[in-house]
Amino acid sequence: MSLFSFQDLDSQIIYSKFEKTQIVSWDDNNHDRYSQNGEKPYFLITNDDVLDDYCNLKSLCGIDQNCQSTYDDYINQYNPFRNYVQYEKSQFSTFSSSNYYLWKSLSLDQKEYLIKINLIKVFAHSFVFTTQGDYIQSTSIYIVDEKNGFLFDYFFMRKLIATQALNSTYYGGPFTCDKINGEYPKYAFTSPDQFDGFQYKDQSLKTCGNSENKCSCQYFNQKRLFPTEWRCRPWYIQANQTFSVSYTVPYVDISFGFVASTCVYKIVLPGPERNLKSIQDDQNYQADAISAFDIDLANLQERFMYNSTIEYSYLVTSAITDQQQPNDKYVIAHPQMDRYQQQTILEVEFQYSTNKESEQQYYLEQTEFMKEPINYENKCSYQFLNSSNLRIIYKNNTGFITLFAPIKVCIGNLFEQKQYVVAFYAKAFSLQQLQYDVNQIVEKLKNLILAICEVVLKIHEKVYKQMNSENSDYDINQVKIKLEDSLKTFKIFSHKIGIGMCFALYEQVCLNCGQNILRNGQ
Repeated sequence: MSLFSFQDLDSQIIYSKFEKTQIVSWDDNNHDRYSQNGEKPYFLITNDDVLDDYCNLKSLCGIDQNCQSTYDDYINQYNPFRNYVQYEKSQFSTFSSSNYYLWKSLSLDQKEYLIKINLIKVFAHSFVFTTQGDYIQSTSIYIVDEKNGFLFDYFFMRKLIATQALNSTYYGGPFTCDKINGEYPKYAFTSPDQFDGFQYKDQSLKTCGNSENKCSCQYFNQKRLFPTEWRCRPWYIQANQTFSVSYTVPYVDISFGFVASTCVYKIVLPGPERNLKSIQDDQNYQADAISAFDIDLANLQERFMYNSTIEYSYLVTSAITDQQQPNDKYVIAHPQMDRYQQQTILEVEFQYSTNKESEQQYYLEQTEFMKEPINYENKCSYQFLNSSNLRIIYKNNTGFITLFAPIKVCIGNLFEQKQYVVAFYAKAFSLQQLQYDVNQIVEKLKNLILAICEVVLKIHEKVYKQMNSENSDYDINQVKIKLEDSLKTFKIFSHKIGIGMCFALYEQVCLNCGQNILRNGQ
Protein backbone atom coordinates (compact mmCIF):
# COMPACT_ATOMS: atom_id res chain seq x y z
CA MET A 1 0.00 0.00 0.00
CA SER A 2 1.52 3.35 -1.05
CA LEU A 3 1.51 6.69 0.74
CA PHE A 4 -0.83 8.03 -1.92
CA SER A 5 -3.29 5.24 -1.14
CA PHE A 6 -3.28 6.34 2.49
CA GLN A 7 -3.79 9.94 1.43
CA ASP A 8 -6.79 9.03 -0.67
CA LEU A 9 -8.17 6.67 1.99
CA ASP A 10 -7.84 9.28 4.75
CA SER A 11 -9.57 11.87 2.57
CA GLN A 12 -12.46 9.55 1.77
CA ILE A 13 -12.92 8.54 5.41
CA ILE A 14 -12.89 12.12 6.72
CA TYR A 15 -15.20 13.32 3.94
CA SER A 16 -17.64 10.44 4.41
CA LYS A 17 -21.10 11.20 5.78
CA PHE A 18 -22.02 7.87 7.40
CA GLU A 19 -23.13 7.75 11.03
CA LYS A 20 -21.05 6.10 13.74
CA THR A 21 -23.93 3.74 14.59
CA GLN A 22 -23.59 2.25 11.11
CA ILE A 23 -20.11 0.91 11.77
CA VAL A 24 -19.66 0.34 15.50
CA SER A 25 -21.58 -0.81 18.53
CA TRP A 26 -22.09 2.41 20.43
CA ASP A 27 -21.87 2.02 24.19
CA ASP A 28 -19.42 4.23 26.05
CA ASN A 29 -20.27 2.54 29.32
CA ASN A 30 -19.53 -1.02 28.24
CA HIS A 31 -16.89 -2.25 30.67
CA ASP A 32 -15.62 -5.05 28.43
CA ARG A 33 -14.72 -2.49 25.77
CA TYR A 34 -14.74 -5.24 23.14
CA SER A 35 -17.24 -7.87 21.97
CA GLN A 36 -15.91 -10.80 19.97
CA ASN A 37 -19.36 -12.07 19.00
CA GLY A 38 -21.02 -8.76 18.25
CA GLU A 39 -22.15 -7.88 14.75
CA LYS A 40 -20.21 -4.63 15.03
CA PRO A 41 -16.89 -4.20 16.84
CA TYR A 42 -16.10 -2.06 19.84
CA PHE A 43 -13.14 0.17 19.00
CA LEU A 44 -10.47 0.49 21.67
CA ILE A 45 -9.60 4.19 21.69
CA THR A 46 -7.97 5.90 24.65
CA ASN A 47 -6.19 9.15 25.42
CA ASP A 48 -2.44 8.93 25.92
CA ASP A 49 -2.59 11.52 28.72
CA VAL A 50 -4.66 9.09 30.81
CA LEU A 51 -2.74 6.23 32.43
CA ASP A 52 -5.58 3.86 33.32
CA ASP A 53 -5.73 1.78 30.12
CA TYR A 54 -1.98 1.85 29.60
CA CYS A 55 -1.13 0.77 33.14
CA ASN A 56 -3.94 -1.78 33.44
CA LEU A 57 -2.47 -3.57 30.44
CA LYS A 58 0.99 -3.48 31.99
CA SER A 59 -0.40 -5.10 35.13
CA LEU A 60 -1.22 -8.16 32.99
CA CYS A 61 2.51 -8.89 32.93
CA GLY A 62 2.24 -10.02 36.54
CA ILE A 63 5.64 -11.16 37.85
CA ASP A 64 7.09 -11.65 34.36
CA GLN A 65 10.12 -9.33 34.58
CA ASN A 66 10.88 -9.52 30.86
CA CYS A 67 7.32 -8.47 30.05
CA GLN A 68 7.56 -5.64 32.60
CA SER A 69 10.89 -4.33 31.28
CA THR A 70 9.90 -4.40 27.61
CA TYR A 71 6.32 -3.19 27.95
CA ASP A 72 7.17 0.52 27.61
CA ASP A 73 9.09 -0.05 24.37
CA TYR A 74 6.86 1.48 21.70
CA ILE A 75 8.45 -0.60 18.93
CA ASN A 76 7.41 -3.89 20.57
CA GLN A 77 3.91 -3.22 19.25
CA TYR A 78 5.24 -4.05 15.77
CA ASN A 79 5.32 -7.67 16.90
CA PRO A 80 1.92 -8.13 18.60
CA PHE A 81 2.43 -11.88 18.89
CA ARG A 82 5.50 -11.49 21.11
CA ASN A 83 3.22 -12.19 24.06
CA TYR A 84 -0.38 -11.84 25.16
CA VAL A 85 0.18 -8.41 26.71
CA GLN A 86 1.68 -6.91 23.55
CA TYR A 87 -1.21 -8.36 21.57
CA GLU A 88 -3.72 -6.65 23.86
CA LYS A 89 -1.72 -3.43 23.68
CA SER A 90 -1.74 -3.45 19.88
CA GLN A 91 -5.55 -3.42 19.87
CA PHE A 92 -5.60 0.15 21.17
CA SER A 93 -5.36 3.40 19.26
CA THR A 94 -4.70 6.67 21.04
CA PHE A 95 -5.58 10.31 20.63
CA SER A 96 -4.17 13.44 22.21
CA SER A 97 -4.86 17.15 22.08
CA SER A 98 -3.69 20.32 23.74
CA ASN A 99 -7.23 20.92 25.08
CA TYR A 100 -9.06 17.57 25.33
CA TYR A 101 -8.18 14.36 27.10
CA LEU A 102 -11.23 12.87 28.81
CA TRP A 103 -13.40 10.83 26.43
CA LYS A 104 -16.55 11.89 28.26
CA SER A 105 -15.72 15.55 27.61
CA LEU A 106 -15.72 15.11 23.83
CA SER A 107 -18.70 16.04 21.69
CA LEU A 108 -20.45 13.40 19.59
CA ASP A 109 -18.95 14.90 16.43
CA GLN A 110 -15.46 14.62 17.88
CA LYS A 111 -16.04 11.01 18.91
CA GLU A 112 -17.44 10.21 15.48
CA TYR A 113 -14.36 11.69 13.80
CA LEU A 114 -11.98 9.61 15.94
CA ILE A 115 -13.95 6.42 15.25
CA LYS A 116 -13.97 7.00 11.50
CA ILE A 117 -10.22 7.58 11.47
CA ASN A 118 -9.71 4.35 13.41
CA LEU A 119 -11.17 2.41 10.46
CA ILE A 120 -7.76 2.76 8.77
CA LYS A 121 -5.97 1.02 11.65
CA VAL A 122 -5.59 -2.35 9.91
CA PHE A 123 -3.93 -0.72 6.88
CA ALA A 124 -1.65 1.39 9.07
CA HIS A 125 -0.46 -1.65 11.02
CA SER A 126 0.16 -3.62 7.83
CA PHE A 127 2.24 -0.80 6.36
CA VAL A 128 4.41 -0.46 9.46
CA PHE A 129 4.91 -4.22 9.79
CA THR A 130 6.02 -4.65 6.17
CA THR A 131 8.67 -1.89 6.37
CA GLN A 132 10.53 -3.36 9.33
CA GLY A 133 13.07 -5.11 7.11
CA ASP A 134 13.80 -2.01 5.03
CA TYR A 135 16.64 0.48 5.43
CA ILE A 136 14.03 3.20 5.87
CA GLN A 137 11.47 2.04 8.42
CA SER A 138 8.18 3.59 9.40
CA THR A 139 7.84 3.73 13.18
CA SER A 140 4.44 5.36 13.49
CA ILE A 141 1.47 6.55 11.47
CA TYR A 142 -0.81 9.27 12.75
CA ILE A 143 -3.10 12.05 11.60
CA VAL A 144 -3.79 15.54 12.96
CA ASP A 145 -6.96 17.46 12.15
CA GLU A 146 -6.90 21.23 11.89
CA LYS A 147 -10.26 21.90 13.53
CA ASN A 148 -9.66 20.27 16.94
CA GLY A 149 -5.92 19.63 16.88
CA PHE A 150 -6.42 15.92 17.63
CA LEU A 151 -3.46 13.67 16.99
CA PHE A 152 -4.70 10.14 16.34
CA ASP A 153 -2.04 7.43 16.55
CA TYR A 154 -2.74 3.90 15.33
CA PHE A 155 -0.45 2.54 18.05
CA PHE A 156 -0.45 2.98 21.82
CA MET A 157 1.54 6.05 22.81
CA ARG A 158 2.54 7.03 26.36
CA LYS A 159 2.96 10.78 25.99
CA LEU A 160 2.14 11.68 29.59
CA ILE A 161 4.90 9.41 30.91
CA ALA A 162 7.37 10.47 28.22
CA THR A 163 6.83 14.25 28.54
CA GLN A 164 9.56 15.26 30.99
CA ALA A 165 8.28 18.84 31.28
CA LEU A 166 5.10 17.58 33.00
CA ASN A 167 6.68 14.97 35.24
CA SER A 168 6.42 17.00 38.46
CA THR A 169 4.05 17.16 41.41
CA TYR A 170 2.66 20.50 40.17
CA TYR A 171 1.08 18.75 37.19
CA GLY A 172 0.16 15.60 39.15
CA GLY A 173 3.35 13.63 38.60
CA PRO A 174 5.55 11.77 38.75
CA PHE A 175 3.62 9.76 36.17
CA THR A 176 4.27 6.04 36.52
CA CYS A 177 2.22 2.87 36.65
CA ASP A 178 2.48 2.76 40.45
CA LYS A 179 -0.89 3.23 42.15
CA ILE A 180 -1.38 5.86 44.85
CA ASN A 181 -4.38 5.31 47.13
CA GLY A 182 -5.59 2.63 44.75
CA GLU A 183 -5.44 4.84 41.63
CA TYR A 184 -2.90 5.61 38.95
CA PRO A 185 -1.57 9.21 38.91
CA LYS A 186 -3.84 11.66 37.11
CA TYR A 187 -3.12 14.95 35.43
CA ALA A 188 -3.75 17.72 37.95
CA PHE A 189 -5.89 20.00 35.77
CA THR A 190 -9.09 19.60 33.80
CA SER A 191 -9.26 23.15 32.42
CA PRO A 192 -6.58 25.63 31.24
CA ASP A 193 -8.25 28.28 33.40
CA GLN A 194 -7.02 26.47 36.52
CA PHE A 195 -3.41 27.59 35.89
CA ASP A 196 -1.38 29.70 33.43
CA GLY A 197 -2.40 27.37 30.59
CA PHE A 198 1.09 27.45 29.01
CA GLN A 199 0.11 30.70 27.28
CA TYR A 200 2.99 32.19 25.25
CA LYS A 201 5.07 29.06 25.91
CA ASP A 202 6.16 26.38 23.48
CA GLN A 203 5.96 22.63 24.09
CA SER A 204 9.25 22.73 26.06
CA LEU A 205 7.70 25.34 28.37
CA LYS A 206 10.06 28.01 27.05
CA THR A 207 8.59 31.49 26.66
CA CYS A 208 8.11 32.31 22.98
CA GLY A 209 6.23 35.61 23.19
CA ASN A 210 3.85 37.86 25.10
CA SER A 211 0.68 39.86 24.58
CA GLU A 212 2.53 42.36 22.38
CA ASN A 213 5.04 40.13 20.61
CA LYS A 214 3.17 36.97 19.72
CA CYS A 215 4.63 33.50 19.28
CA SER A 216 5.19 32.47 15.67
CA CYS A 217 2.62 29.66 16.03
CA GLN A 218 -0.79 31.11 16.83
CA TYR A 219 -1.82 28.21 19.08
CA PHE A 220 1.01 28.98 21.53
CA ASN A 221 -0.63 32.36 22.15
CA GLN A 222 -3.74 30.70 23.56
CA LYS A 223 -4.29 28.97 26.88
CA ARG A 224 -4.28 25.19 26.63
CA LEU A 225 -4.47 22.18 28.90
CA PHE A 226 -1.28 20.46 27.69
CA PRO A 227 1.92 22.03 26.33
CA THR A 228 2.19 19.89 23.19
CA GLU A 229 0.28 21.51 20.35
CA TRP A 230 0.53 19.26 17.31
CA ARG A 231 -0.47 22.01 14.89
CA CYS A 232 2.70 23.87 15.91
CA ARG A 233 5.04 20.96 15.19
CA PRO A 234 7.51 21.69 12.34
CA TRP A 235 6.25 18.81 10.19
CA TYR A 236 2.66 20.05 10.45
CA ILE A 237 3.55 23.64 9.53
CA GLN A 238 5.70 22.47 6.62
CA ALA A 239 2.99 20.20 5.22
CA ASN A 240 0.44 23.00 5.43
CA GLN A 241 2.64 25.23 3.28
CA THR A 242 2.97 22.78 0.40
CA PHE A 243 0.84 20.10 -1.28
CA SER A 244 0.58 16.34 -1.60
CA VAL A 245 3.55 14.46 -0.10
CA SER A 246 6.65 16.09 1.37
CA TYR A 247 9.50 15.15 3.71
CA THR A 248 10.64 17.11 6.74
CA VAL A 249 14.17 18.09 7.61
CA PRO A 250 15.66 15.80 10.27
CA TYR A 251 14.54 16.72 13.78
CA VAL A 252 14.79 15.31 17.30
CA ASP A 253 11.72 13.16 17.98
CA ILE A 254 10.04 14.33 21.21
CA SER A 255 9.01 10.79 22.18
CA PHE A 256 12.21 8.86 21.46
CA GLY A 257 14.91 11.54 21.62
CA PHE A 258 16.81 10.64 18.44
CA VAL A 259 17.07 12.24 15.02
CA ALA A 260 14.20 11.22 12.76
CA SER A 261 12.28 12.48 9.77
CA THR A 262 8.63 12.50 8.85
CA CYS A 263 6.84 11.94 5.59
CA VAL A 264 3.75 14.14 5.62
CA TYR A 265 0.88 14.65 3.24
CA LYS A 266 -1.70 17.36 3.16
CA ILE A 267 -5.40 16.53 3.05
CA VAL A 268 -7.64 19.17 1.50
CA LEU A 269 -11.26 18.13 1.24
CA PRO A 270 -13.29 19.12 -1.82
CA GLY A 271 -15.77 21.93 -1.44
CA PRO A 272 -17.83 24.42 -3.45
CA GLU A 273 -15.27 27.21 -2.95
CA ARG A 274 -12.21 25.08 -3.66
CA ASN A 275 -10.85 24.73 -7.17
CA LEU A 276 -8.89 21.45 -7.02
CA LYS A 277 -8.10 20.63 -10.64
CA SER A 278 -4.44 19.77 -10.00
CA ILE A 279 -2.64 18.19 -7.06
CA GLN A 280 -0.67 21.43 -6.76
CA ASP A 281 -3.89 23.38 -6.12
CA ASP A 282 -3.85 22.02 -2.55
CA GLN A 283 -1.13 24.56 -1.83
CA ASN A 284 -3.68 27.38 -2.10
CA TYR A 285 -5.83 26.15 0.78
CA GLN A 286 -5.60 25.47 4.50
CA ALA A 287 -5.30 21.77 5.33
CA ASP A 288 -8.26 19.94 6.81
CA ALA A 289 -5.81 17.39 8.19
CA ILE A 290 -2.18 16.35 7.96
CA SER A 291 -1.28 12.66 7.93
CA ALA A 292 2.25 11.65 8.84
CA PHE A 293 4.63 8.70 8.78
CA ASP A 294 7.55 8.87 11.21
CA ILE A 295 10.71 7.48 9.65
CA ASP A 296 13.40 5.75 11.67
CA LEU A 297 16.76 6.73 10.15
CA ALA A 298 18.88 4.41 12.32
CA ASN A 299 19.35 1.63 9.74
CA LEU A 300 20.02 4.16 7.00
CA GLN A 301 22.52 6.03 9.18
CA GLU A 302 24.28 2.76 10.00
CA ARG A 303 25.12 2.33 6.32
CA PHE A 304 27.02 5.62 6.38
CA MET A 305 28.98 5.00 9.58
CA TYR A 306 32.09 3.88 7.66
CA ASN A 307 34.56 6.72 8.17
CA SER A 308 37.92 6.94 6.44
CA THR A 309 40.48 9.59 5.62
CA ILE A 310 40.44 8.24 2.07
CA GLU A 311 36.71 8.16 1.26
CA TYR A 312 33.30 8.50 2.89
CA SER A 313 29.72 9.38 1.96
CA TYR A 314 26.75 11.19 3.47
CA LEU A 315 23.17 12.35 2.89
CA VAL A 316 22.12 15.98 3.24
CA THR A 317 18.77 17.69 2.79
CA SER A 318 17.87 19.94 -0.11
CA ALA A 319 15.80 23.13 0.10
CA ILE A 320 12.80 21.16 1.38
CA THR A 321 10.75 24.21 2.31
CA ASP A 322 10.57 27.70 0.87
CA GLN A 323 10.98 29.12 4.39
CA GLN A 324 14.18 27.19 5.04
CA GLN A 325 17.35 29.30 5.06
CA PRO A 326 19.54 28.58 1.98
CA ASN A 327 22.52 27.50 4.09
CA ASP A 328 20.50 25.28 6.45
CA LYS A 329 21.24 21.91 4.89
CA TYR A 330 20.61 19.33 7.57
CA VAL A 331 22.41 16.02 7.91
CA ILE A 332 20.33 12.91 7.31
CA ALA A 333 23.20 10.44 7.60
CA HIS A 334 26.92 11.08 8.12
CA PRO A 335 29.73 9.03 9.71
CA GLN A 336 30.50 11.88 12.16
CA MET A 337 26.95 12.93 13.04
CA ASP A 338 25.37 12.93 16.49
CA ARG A 339 22.18 10.87 16.25
CA TYR A 340 20.63 12.76 19.16
CA GLN A 341 21.01 16.30 17.79
CA GLN A 342 19.74 18.16 14.76
CA GLN A 343 22.86 19.27 12.86
CA THR A 344 23.63 21.11 9.64
CA ILE A 345 26.17 19.80 7.16
CA LEU A 346 28.47 22.72 7.97
CA GLU A 347 28.52 21.76 11.65
CA VAL A 348 29.29 18.11 10.97
CA GLU A 349 31.66 18.32 8.02
CA PHE A 350 33.92 20.96 9.54
CA GLN A 351 33.68 20.20 13.26
CA TYR A 352 37.38 19.25 13.44
CA SER A 353 38.64 21.78 10.91
CA THR A 354 41.35 24.24 11.97
CA ASN A 355 40.38 26.56 9.14
CA LYS A 356 36.64 26.29 9.70
CA GLU A 357 35.30 29.67 8.61
CA SER A 358 37.02 29.88 5.22
CA GLU A 359 36.42 26.20 4.41
CA GLN A 360 32.72 26.50 5.26
CA GLN A 361 32.43 29.53 3.00
CA TYR A 362 34.22 27.68 0.19
CA TYR A 363 31.84 24.73 0.65
CA LEU A 364 28.84 27.04 0.29
CA GLU A 365 30.30 28.55 -2.87
CA GLN A 366 30.97 25.14 -4.39
CA THR A 367 27.48 23.85 -3.58
CA GLU A 368 25.38 26.74 -4.88
CA PHE A 369 23.25 24.19 -6.75
CA MET A 370 21.93 22.90 -3.39
CA LYS A 371 20.45 26.32 -2.60
CA GLU A 372 18.01 26.22 -5.48
CA PRO A 373 14.38 26.50 -4.33
CA ILE A 374 11.95 23.62 -4.70
CA ASN A 375 11.31 22.88 -8.36
CA TYR A 376 8.45 20.55 -9.17
CA GLU A 377 9.09 18.82 -12.47
CA ASN A 378 6.22 17.37 -14.46
CA LYS A 379 6.22 13.59 -14.78
CA CYS A 380 8.78 11.33 -13.18
CA SER A 381 12.09 10.44 -14.80
CA TYR A 382 15.66 10.50 -13.58
CA GLN A 383 19.09 10.49 -15.23
CA PHE A 384 21.93 10.13 -12.75
CA LEU A 385 24.81 11.45 -14.86
CA ASN A 386 22.92 14.47 -16.15
CA SER A 387 21.87 15.46 -12.63
CA SER A 388 25.14 14.99 -10.73
CA ASN A 389 27.71 17.63 -9.80
CA LEU A 390 31.43 17.08 -9.22
CA ARG A 391 33.16 19.51 -6.85
CA ILE A 392 36.41 19.81 -4.90
CA ILE A 393 35.82 20.41 -1.19
CA TYR A 394 38.55 21.24 1.33
CA LYS A 395 38.24 19.97 4.90
CA ASN A 396 40.95 20.58 7.47
CA ASN A 397 43.30 21.59 4.63
CA THR A 398 42.71 18.28 2.84
CA GLY A 399 41.07 18.27 -0.57
CA PHE A 400 38.23 15.87 -1.42
CA ILE A 401 36.77 15.45 -4.86
CA THR A 402 33.06 15.02 -4.12
CA LEU A 403 30.22 13.75 -6.27
CA PHE A 404 26.81 15.23 -5.40
CA ALA A 405 23.82 13.32 -6.77
CA PRO A 406 20.25 14.52 -6.16
CA ILE A 407 17.67 12.15 -4.71
CA LYS A 408 14.24 12.75 -6.20
CA VAL A 409 10.81 11.50 -5.16
CA CYS A 410 7.78 11.11 -7.36
CA ILE A 411 4.40 12.28 -6.09
CA GLY A 412 0.93 12.34 -7.59
CA ASN A 413 -1.78 9.97 -8.73
CA LEU A 414 -2.75 7.99 -11.82
CA PHE A 415 -3.55 11.16 -13.74
CA GLU A 416 -0.79 13.55 -12.67
CA GLN A 417 2.76 13.09 -11.42
CA LYS A 418 5.49 15.46 -10.30
CA GLN A 419 8.97 14.99 -8.92
CA TYR A 420 11.32 17.11 -6.84
CA VAL A 421 14.66 16.87 -5.03
CA VAL A 422 14.46 15.94 -1.33
CA ALA A 423 18.14 15.26 -0.59
CA PHE A 424 21.65 14.94 -2.01
CA TYR A 425 23.91 11.91 -1.84
CA ALA A 426 27.57 12.91 -1.56
CA LYS A 427 30.57 10.64 -2.14
CA ALA A 428 33.95 12.15 -1.19
CA PHE A 429 37.38 10.88 -2.31
CA SER A 430 40.69 12.17 -0.96
CA LEU A 431 42.63 14.08 -3.63
CA GLN A 432 45.89 13.06 -1.98
CA GLN A 433 45.01 9.38 -2.21
CA LEU A 434 43.71 9.86 -5.73
CA GLN A 435 47.01 11.47 -6.77
CA TYR A 436 48.92 8.59 -5.18
CA ASP A 437 46.82 6.05 -7.07
CA VAL A 438 47.34 7.93 -10.35
CA ASN A 439 51.11 8.02 -9.80
CA GLN A 440 51.09 4.29 -9.17
CA ILE A 441 49.19 3.67 -12.39
CA VAL A 442 51.48 5.97 -14.37
CA GLU A 443 54.53 4.14 -13.04
CA LYS A 444 53.06 0.79 -14.03
CA LEU A 445 52.23 2.08 -17.49
CA LYS A 446 55.77 3.38 -17.93
CA ASN A 447 57.18 -0.05 -17.13
CA LEU A 448 54.63 -1.65 -19.42
CA ILE A 449 55.45 0.60 -22.35
CA LEU A 450 59.21 0.05 -21.90
CA ALA A 451 58.66 -3.71 -21.91
CA ILE A 452 56.53 -3.51 -25.04
CA CYS A 453 59.09 -1.34 -26.81
CA GLU A 454 61.86 -3.80 -25.94
CA VAL A 455 59.89 -6.72 -27.34
CA VAL A 456 58.98 -4.81 -30.49
CA LEU A 457 62.58 -3.76 -31.14
CA LYS A 458 63.84 -7.33 -30.74
CA ILE A 459 61.24 -8.66 -33.16
CA HIS A 460 62.04 -5.93 -35.65
CA GLU A 461 65.78 -6.60 -35.30
CA LYS A 462 65.39 -10.35 -35.94
CA VAL A 463 63.21 -9.79 -38.97
CA TYR A 464 65.57 -7.17 -40.39
CA LYS A 465 68.63 -9.45 -39.96
CA GLN A 466 66.84 -12.38 -41.55
CA MET A 467 65.77 -10.33 -44.53
CA ASN A 468 69.22 -8.77 -45.12
CA SER A 469 71.30 -11.89 -44.59
CA GLU A 470 73.42 -12.86 -47.66
CA ASN A 471 72.71 -16.53 -47.01
CA SER A 472 69.04 -15.97 -46.52
CA ASP A 473 66.66 -17.53 -48.94
CA TYR A 474 63.51 -16.51 -47.16
CA ASP A 475 59.89 -16.94 -47.97
CA ILE A 476 58.05 -13.66 -47.35
CA ASN A 477 54.93 -15.53 -46.19
CA GLN A 478 56.92 -17.50 -43.64
CA VAL A 479 58.37 -14.30 -42.26
CA LYS A 480 54.89 -12.83 -41.90
CA ILE A 481 53.70 -15.91 -40.01
CA LYS A 482 56.66 -15.77 -37.62
CA LEU A 483 56.07 -12.05 -37.12
CA GLU A 484 52.42 -12.59 -36.25
CA ASP A 485 53.33 -15.36 -33.81
CA SER A 486 55.85 -13.12 -32.13
CA LEU A 487 53.43 -10.22 -31.83
CA LYS A 488 51.02 -12.41 -29.94
CA THR A 489 53.36 -12.02 -26.98
CA PHE A 490 51.88 -8.52 -26.53
CA LYS A 491 48.87 -10.06 -24.96
CA ILE A 492 50.83 -11.14 -21.90
CA PHE A 493 51.37 -7.46 -21.11
CA SER A 494 47.65 -6.74 -20.80
CA HIS A 495 46.89 -4.57 -17.80
CA LYS A 496 43.73 -3.52 -15.99
CA ILE A 497 44.36 0.11 -16.88
CA GLY A 498 46.79 -0.07 -19.79
CA ILE A 499 45.20 -2.80 -21.90
CA GLY A 500 43.73 -0.31 -24.33
CA MET A 501 47.16 1.23 -24.87
CA CYS A 502 48.73 -2.20 -25.43
CA PHE A 503 46.29 -3.10 -28.17
CA ALA A 504 46.69 0.30 -29.79
CA LEU A 505 50.47 -0.15 -29.83
CA TYR A 506 50.00 -3.68 -31.12
CA GLU A 507 48.06 -2.46 -34.15
CA GLN A 508 50.57 0.30 -34.86
CA VAL A 509 53.57 -2.08 -34.58
CA CYS A 510 51.95 -4.59 -36.93
CA LEU A 511 51.34 -1.86 -39.45
CA ASN A 512 54.91 -0.50 -39.27
CA CYS A 513 56.58 -3.92 -39.38
CA GLY A 514 54.40 -5.07 -42.25
CA GLN A 515 55.27 -2.00 -44.28
CA ASN A 516 59.01 -2.52 -43.66
CA ILE A 517 58.80 -6.17 -44.68
CA LEU A 518 57.03 -5.36 -47.90
CA ARG A 519 59.42 -2.53 -48.75
CA ASN A 520 62.51 -4.70 -48.19
CA GLY A 521 60.95 -7.75 -49.82
CA GLN A 522 60.01 -5.94 -52.96
